[in-house]
Amino acid sequence: MLAAMASVNELRRHVFDDALDLAACAGLVAPLVNLPMGTGMAVSVDPVGFIRRQFTLQMVLLVVRMHEQPREGQTGTTASIQALLDAAALEGRVSQEFRDAYVNVLERMRADYENHGGNFRELRSFRHAELAHSIHRHEQPLDRLLLNPLWDFAHETFDLVA
Repeated sequence: MLAAMASVNELRRHVFDDALDLAACAGLVAPLVNLPMGTGMAVSVDPVGFIRRQFTLQMVLLVVRMHEQPREGQTGTTASIQALLDAAALEGRVSQEFRDAYVNVLERMRADYENHGGNFRELRSFRHAELAHSIHRHEQPLDRLLLNPLWDFAHETFDLVA
């Protein structure tokens, strides 16, 4: 049985909460990037590495969720920026032109992320494998993520929502 479609207010609250969490994660991981991690220690026992990894994983989860295409599933409506824009346009809270302009900004942001070395499709696959669905994790998954483009992408996403 499918959950009921989320209201604009529910989507707005979720997207704004995610944006605030994203800003917090990005702000907290930034100073950790330049701290030395324990050499030869597993990330799980190196406090700096562990904290950096947790904030980075959370940033990936939030950025991907906020940039997902709108869908309805067993757990309800995808709480993404575009889902919020679509619902607001459908209810007449924003014009179709306003919605289209913001969707274009979202597409441009993903293109900028790709132009700076990121890959949104890989980011989504990483999220699925590391955070959501797969029991098969990558050997060293965070080594493939470029933190600077991810941080910039997260920052631009927060700015858009704000």
